[in-house]
Amino acid sequence: MVIYCRISSDRTGAGIGVETQEELCRVKAAQLGEQLRAAVVIVAVFTDNDISAHQRRKPRKDYRRMLEMIRAGAADMVIAWHTDRLFRNLTELEEYSDLCKAAEVLTETVKSGGHNMSNASGRMVAGMIGVAAKFESEHKAENVAKAKRKNATEGKFNGGPRAFGFEADNETVRWSEAIEVANGVALILKGGSVGSQVTSLNERGITTPRGGKWQVTDWKRVLIRPRNAGIKTYKGEEVGRVPEGTETIVSEPDHRAVCAILNDPARRTTPGPTPKWLGSLIYQCDPCDSPMICTKQGRRANLLYRCRARGVGHGLRDAVSLDAFITAQVLDRLSRPDAASLLRKGSGEDVGVLLAEKAALGAQLDGFGVQLANGLSARVVAVASAEIERKLEALDVRIAAAATVDPLAAIIGADDVYERWTSLHLDVRKSILRELISLRVAQVYHGTRAGGPEDPMSGLTLTWKRGAV
Repeated sequence: MVIYCRISSDRTGAGIGVETQEELCRVKAAQLGEQLRAAVVIVAVFTDNDISAHQRRKPRKDYRRMLEMIRAGAADMVIAWHTDRLFRNLTELEEYSDLCKAAEVLTETVKSGGHNMSNASGRMVAGMIGVAAKFESEHKAENVAKAKRKNATEGKFNGGPRAFGFEADNETVRWSEAIEVANGVALILKGGSVGSQVTSLNERGITTPRGGKWQVTDWKRVLIRPRNAGIKTYKGEEVGRVPEGTETIVSEPDHRAVCAILNDPARRTTPGPTPKWLGSLIYQCDPCDSPMICTKQGRRANLLYRCRARGVGHGLRDAVSLDAFITAQVLDRLSRPDAASLLRKGSGEDVGVLLAEKAALGAQLDGFGVQLANGLSARVVAVASAEIERKLEALDVRIAAAATVDPLAAIIGADDVYERWTSLHLDVRKSILRELISLRVAQVYHGTRAGGPEDPMSGLTLTWKRGAV
């Protein structure tokens, strides 16, 4: 005789549920022994704890061991608390009953009595009980899903681990963390990268809610999280907003913009190590157009900008001197009286209007399900849906363009452009360079060190992208 116990969910991890089942099964075994007037020997107890009927892909290891024991002829009876502890679906019932029939093994349960799987009647009764249990389980799951969707629609908390930027209720903003999210979104809108933010977070000892180090994918998910803007979702679908007056970390336009930027398929998702120097991947090698990177070279370990392609004739220049020269050129240009004319004009579109248009298209998309049920051709629905999806993607681009901040706005108009420049995040300074200049670097042949000749402009081609100098 063997005992099998399973509980769907043991939140405490203490196994109390299965222990109770085992105790009741032992009582049942003793009762059977008295009825049969024979000694009852329990040769094994099999336990699967916290494995739900809906986790069909998650194997029940002890259950499989029990089946092997039955197949080997080492058991003549299985005792369980209820048949729904043995079978999670009709497929499992068929496998179990076929095995018990072949091995002539009986099944006894505390709650639903005995079942002789060797005959049709026993299998039918067990099957009916299994179907009823499955219906109850699925019905409960449907009700839970409806309740969670309703809570999400009404902006209520649905449980789960604490999200970065929020307290344990996932509703109250924790501003000591939320400021990092707000700054991160602002940096992306100014042309910054996710990777540099992750490096900064880890260097400053700011951890994930579980106390671990940040990864690029994790921080990206935080930056594009709808709850930052007060948007409630259920299974990835927007279903409502938080109650009026609830604090949010960023505005909805900024959230839509950062999502459009970070979800852009054209955006590189594996850019390599985070650049730590101003001109990395911005300056270009004159002979081959490849971007230049900063590296150490020589016994003195001078920091040099070199072409990625390397080789004779490719660009090479002292990094400190070149960055200082370019910074001086840029700040001189941005401190002139006409610097304001360099600012890029926005799209001029009202983000609120664009968001309303997006909501209207989303409503149309949702309505196709009803129209399909009412007899509208599936082909017509598919074509119309594809067109709306295309318009929604175009709207995301327009929202991003309307909300994205010109990086030059961070410095133009400052009382002291030099002081403002040094206070800016490296990502913002690099974005200003990308917007303002193009620099091509050639190798210099004057018998000097890799730093080049005394004239810093020798071998450089500096082109201004905005406004003539």
